[in-house]
Amino acid sequence: MKRPTGKTLLLPSFFTLAGPISPFAPPVVSPVPFRLRAEAAGRAGYRGIGVGHDDLRHTLGALSRADVRAILADNGLEWFEIEFIGDFLSTRADDPAAWDLRRFILDAARDLGAAHVKAGTSGPDMSLDLMIERFAALCDDAASAGCNIALEISPIGRIADLPTAVALVDGAGRANGGLLVDIWHMTRMGVTNEEIAVLPRALIAHVELSDGPLEQVGDYLDDTILHRRPCGEGEFDTAGFLAALAAAGYDGPYGVEILSDEIRALDVAAAARLTHDTALAQFPPSPPGLPDSLIHA
Repeated sequence: MKRPTGKTLLLPSFFTLAGPISPFAPPVVSPVPFRLRAEAAGRAGYRGIGVGHDDLRHTLGALSRADVRAILADNGLEWFEIEFIGDFLSTRADDPAAWDLRRFILDAARDLGAAHVKAGTSGPDMSLDLMIERFAALCDDAASAGCNIALEISPIGRIADLPTAVALVDGAGRANGGLLVDIWHMTRMGVTNEEIAVLPRALIAHVELSDGPLEQVGDYLDDTILHRRPCGEGEFDTAGFLAALAAAGYDGPYGVEILSDEIRALDVAAAARLTHDTALAQFPPSPPGLPDSLIHA
């Protein structure tokens, strides 16, 4: 998988800088133009940015793919993320629309130089062996586009526990396919830092940070989109989570995914600064005399 270089690479996931939109009211298009989000991310110190597929389609109606690549480069955003392939388990015959979306996302990933695409496990019930086969096929499609697949798991997904997710990714055996280890979902699923620490490095495609209350508040989906807090402003054991990832050998980027009405109400520059600075503050400081680029390499 592609690896970042230099100091800690943080990127805002799409919803962190998307502004006042609902994650579940399609089309999910940010009212903030992509260029302004990219500029705010770069000024705040982020080194990448994420975009949702509805928003990307909207952006590409106004900008060429060369324009988007230039915006990324101009703002020092070297890690580009696209979400979300939500159904890779169905066949083209089962769900032609899902396959058309999959093709759009992977073609855009190829043309825009995306590092990874997020994917989920909605779709029909099937055996683990068949899910492994179809995840492997998705990874092969993504390899043709030059990108990785980061598989997100949650308590309400088709795969709702870490051992099964590990078996899926390990069984597929694709170098460009791995797990998205999201502190929000890990906390809600009861995954311990000890379990994260022994994950094989090769199986971790991406990591996401946020904070929040330890106890779920109401419905899981509402909790997920309403109650995330900037890092360090909730009850999560972020220090333990980062130490566990270090023990697992993780050396990739960290997404910052904060969904709340408070963040949605901020202007994009303020949201970028707040979410970046609070996330960066969770990482251990450089020892005296040692450059930051070495401690976070």
